[in-house]
Amino acid sequence: MHAAAPEGRLATAYRWLMAHQRVWLIVSWIALTAAASMAWRHGTDAGAAWDETFHVRYGKRVLEWFRSDGVLDGALHYQNLYLYGGLFDLTAAWLSERSPLGHYETRHLLTAFVALFGAVGSWKLASLVAGPFAGFLAATMLVLTPAWLGHGLFNPKDIPFGTGAIWAAYTATRLGVGPIPPRIRDVLFAGIALGLALAVRPGGLILLTYPVIALGARSALQLFRRLQLLEPLGFSRLLIDAGWKIALVIAIAYPLMLSTWPWAQLAPFVRPFEAVKQFMHFSWDNVVLFRGEFIPAPDLPREYIPVWFAITLPETYLLAAFCALVGLARLTRKHAFVRPERVIGIGMVAVAAFLPLAAAVVLRPPVYDAHRHFLFLLPPLAALAGVALASVLRAQELKLWLRGSVAGVWIALCIVTCVDIVQLHPYEYIYFNRLFGGLQAANGRYETDYWGVAYKEAFMWVVKNVPPVHPGRPTRIASCNNNTNERMTYYLGRVPGAKESFEIVRGYGRADLFVAMTRFRCHDVPGQVLATVERQGVPLVYVIRTTNK
Repeated sequence: MHAAAPEGRLATAYRWLMAHQRVWLIVSWIALTAAASMAWRHGTDAGAAWDETFHVRYGKRVLEWFRSDGVLDGALHYQNLYLYGGLFDLTAAWLSERSPLGHYETRHLLTAFVALFGAVGSWKLASLVAGPFAGFLAATMLVLTPAWLGHGLFNPKDIPFGTGAIWAAYTATRLGVGPIPPRIRDVLFAGIALGLALAVRPGGLILLTYPVIALGARSALQLFRRLQLLEPLGFSRLLIDAGWKIALVIAIAYPLMLSTWPWAQLAPFVRPFEAVKQFMHFSWDNVVLFRGEFIPAPDLPREYIPVWFAITLPETYLLAAFCALVGLARLTRKHAFVRPERVIGIGMVAVAAFLPLAAAVVLRPPVYDAHRHFLFLLPPLAALAGVALASVLRAQELKLWLRGSVAGVWIALCIVTCVDIVQLHPYEYIYFNRLFGGLQAANGRYETDYWGVAYKEAFMWVVKNVPPVHPGRPTRIASCNNNTNERMTYYLGRVPGAKESFEIVRGYGRADLFVAMTRFRCHDVPGQVLATVERQGVPLVYVIRTTNK
């Protein structure tokens, strides 16, 4: 007897892995456990972001509102955050009081685990539609999406909403692929997921379309089957059943949305709609760097968000798009039968991934700060990519060499993305894909560290490396505005003995050192550059010795 050739053993192992789906359930749990340990280890690496000072205050005000039974009403008029639900900020404020970490570090750790829960949502959604292997691929795709990973280290608004949105999509899809009439437990889950998502960003009312589309598709399928069997259609009964289930979803979601939103609680049937109206006409009167030009935010072109997705999604998504085309070609050529429930499931994932984007292109709501307002599209995009990849990698009729090549290319692209993630950490959110040219190609043409997260690293360098500029008094440090000054003041208090040697002051004119991000060309001031915070050769923050005497 002759031993099997290595290629034969490899092919046998591949076929076994594709045939035994439960193995991928175990692999997924192991991978998510590893991701949780990484979140715990690195969840506090990023510095405080631009908006975080406001979110910290808002969370404290919401907490005060509930503790004082509404007497302390700072949450009703703070900045424009009173228009948002306080679920995440309230939770972060409550945890910060009990955490041994600082309030920014506590918030970042919480954000990291919320982002990980978003990956679990992608896993669950893809698994529901196409099995555990697709779920594993989907979760891996999202965890290795630098925009999600990077924002997951600090973003207090878009990441919690994105996580809520993917669970709203998952629970709605359960309604679409489940039995008729829908199970009450699925209706309850859909209402809870939707309510928690809206408790972070009430303006995301487009999520309400998910259960409506899912139940509508499921009811249409039931009517079609009855028509084929020449049975009574029962249209009125189906319509009534779907209608009251949708009403129940909303009845559960609406009070959950209000539960941590003080401003809306005072007029629960008026103010949420006022907030949505204000979001649609929100005015942000700054310029945005796009394609090398500074464009006023209200004048950004329709393709602003699609372009940002095109240049910042890793190449793994392009491979998944290729796999989707291959899958469609197979179905067209063979006229293969696909279970209608599977069509509804994949359709729901596509709706969650593309409907809000299409609505944004058509309606042109106020946008800025790259695609951060649309980060909630990343989890369903990852789920859709996982389904597409799995459809090719498991296709028995395709040549093994072709499937193996796709798997090899996907693994290679994941490794390349991991290299970029390591090089950019903890600023993964400034990633640009290599097809576009990477971060170097984006420098000066698109926003990079627009959140100012790298201020922490720059300030820590100053504390460790800059000797006293003027003996006898603390070295005075200023930054681009009072917001960044406040963040540096926080980190000044976290370094033992630093307050005796350094002082945070307002304005370039009073400073010995000026710490400046590149957004709005804040770094374009006279002086000697002492150091820069860089990633992949691109400066993010400058430390400048001023010309002041």
